[in-house]
Amino acid sequence: MHRFEFTWELAWQTLQDVLVKRVITTIKGPNPVVKEAGNLQIISNLVEWDNMRQDRNRASHTYDAVMVTEIVNKIKSDYLDLFLDLEKTLNNEPE
Repeated sequence: MHRFEFTWELAWQTLQDVLVKRVITTIKGPNPVVKEAGNLQIISNLVEWDNMRQDRNRASHTYDAVMVTEIVNKIKSDYLDLFLDLEKTLNNEPE
């Protein structure tokens, strides 16, 4: 679960770096950064990104095995693809 939490943190912080690179320096924090990245079509499916943020927050504060299993299943079925899509987008980002 920690890997998911770390990957989420790296993803939104990388998105913030992309925004700064595009001279958007006033947007800070995971929620506004992800929303702006969606508005700029750096990422797609804002609903799933928001679900991922919520699950990341739940994962870091839960000890409920059922909830953890649900989140792990969503990581496999939904969130991994979001991270892989982000990787593709970032690889095509101009230097």
